Amino acid sequence: MKAQARTTLFSLIGKTLSTIPHHYRRPAAPRLLVIKPDHFGDVLLTSPAIHQLRTTWPRARITIAVSRQGAQVAHHIPSIDEVLTVAFPGLGREPQQPLVSRWLTLLSLAFQWRNKFDIAFLLRDDYYWGALLTAIAGIPERYGTATPLCAPLLTSTVPPQREHTTRHHLRVVALATATAVPPHWSPPYALRFTTSASPSQAQQLLHQHRLDAKRPFLLLHPGSGSPVKLWPTACWAIVIRHAFARYGLHTAVVAGQQEQRLAQQIGALAPDIVTTVPPLPLDALATLMQQATVVLGVDSGPSHLAAALDVPSIRLYGPADVHVYGPWADPVRHRSLQSPLLCSPCDRLFWDILDIPLASLCPAYHSRQRNDNPRRNPRSLQP
Repeated sequence: MKAQARTTLFSLIGKTLSTIPHHYRRPAAPRLLVIKPDHFGDVLLTSPAIHQLRTTWPRARITIAVSRQGAQVAHHIPSIDEVLTVAFPGLGREPQQPLVSRWLTLLSLAFQWRNKFDIAFLLRDDYYWGALLTAIAGIPERYGTATPLCAPLLTSTVPPQREHTTRHHLRVVALATATAVPPHWSPPYALRFTTSASPSQAQQLLHQHRLDAKRPFLLLHPGSGSPVKLWPTACWAIVIRHAFARYGLHTAVVAGQQEQRLAQQIGALAPDIVTTVPPLPLDALATLMQQATVVLGVDSGPSHLAAALDVPSIRLYGPADVHVYGPWADPVRHRSLQSPLLCSPCDRLFWDILDIPLASLCPAYHSRQRNDNPRRNPRSLQP
């Protein structure tokens, strides 16, 4: 009943706000807003779409609105002129705001953005808070995905489709640019990430962490923001020892601040051939990664960074669908392995204690979880 009432309300709001003003004429150098209220890897996956916007409108001003976690990578994506950090409500890692605060934030942002942008692209398909924000802000052209709550608030949409996230972003952008959308990765649509480190800085970083530039090494980033994406430390130790015995590769284990215990556990299982690197700023991580022979990891932002830097990589996928969130890169140089468990891929990153055995034993339960849009933490579905 609550969902139906919300859909009806948004339809009424959409009928009032979704039409393009008759006096509006798209300028030759439009002011573009890209909304991507997600995290590190998700923001990096928007870079081909942003490059397409810059190619279509060389003189446009491109602004991206991202979460605090996404802002660090947004500053390294070429073609972006301005990065806005927004406390988007209802998205997992951000602290949850009281209900009144969420809507006051929306009204405040809508007031700030009024008359500031000509075109908005909502690159999270079901984020109706963002769709409503662009509509109330009066942005004349608003593009996104035809999900039930977003579609009434947008001026043009693409149908939902299970495809790679980056390709979906390109489809949304193509609504305004009228450009072709590639069926899969190709060099013109590669991920893009810029780093300013010089060769001397790279050498200094290697020396600082007891790595030899003349000795090939494997960079392992085992951490992830979701515990169900992690692989057992003992399994990583087996891989590390095999890489050393077969290829002579030492290993540098890199992890974020919250993942240091995991990195230390892996290092302790093979201390003779493993260097544990403390948390690095993003630019330093990219510099170190560029020196690696190969990058190993799970479904995480640093794995997408390896693809953007075109450092050969192998990544492991558990609940997430590799066809949607896998490497957007040369398939010869970037490989992925999907878990063979019955419940995979379900795209559900937050599980109750009984969900995993039930999903493993019962296909019907697994199907129901997928149909219930299980990708998100249930506690953060409603902003």
